[in-house]
Amino acid sequence: MTVGEKIAKIRTFRGITQKELGLQMGFNGVTAQTRMTHYETNYRVPKEDGLKKLAELLNVHPINFGIGVAYDSDEYHMQHYFWLEEFSDRFDLLPYETDLAYNKDPDKLITTATISRNQLTEFDDGKMTLAPFGIVLKVDRKFATQLRKWQEKKRQLKKGELTREHYFEWKLQWPKGDDVNLATGKSRLDVILENSIKTVSEQ
Repeated sequence: MTVGEKIAKIRTFRGITQKELGLQMGFNGVTAQTRMTHYETNYRVPKEDGLKKLAELLNVHPINFGIGVAYDSDEYHMQHYFWLEEFSDRFDLLPYETDLAYNKDPDKLITTATISRNQLTEFDDGKMTLAPFGIVLKVDRKFATQLRKWQEKKRQLKKGELTREHYFEWKLQWPKGDDVNLATGKSRLDVILENSIKTVSEQ
């Protein structure tokens, strides 16, 4: 989950080329694509000002590139989980609440865990699928609130109430809200998706 990988993922999602984004960054026609290739392959790492400009051009929250987020903050951890979900085929991240009795003894922690059948089946079309291993997070109420919001988005995605594009957009804009504009009936994410930059010529 390097900065370069994130830039490439978001750029592709926005439907623009390396050269187009490079030109928007202010690089000349000869070096525009080369500079973006260097960024996306981590040969070069943009400075903070460059990352802020990339976030603005790609229309994403700057914390996706580590701007304005403190290490070990709630925002830092949520972004880590979001991007781990995007880039890893080995992990299926499923936030849910449990009546697990927290105990520092790992053996006791595992044996006292009880997970409701509904929590497991609602993400798997009614089929009971137990993960061979999991990680339990002991979090405060503030962080639990953020995890519940994520849980709800994943539930909506699974039920088809949210498209994959809207789900990814929600993560790119987090922690901003996605409230619906009562006048237009559109959410902020709808507007962002509709207005996403496609080509430099459209700017």
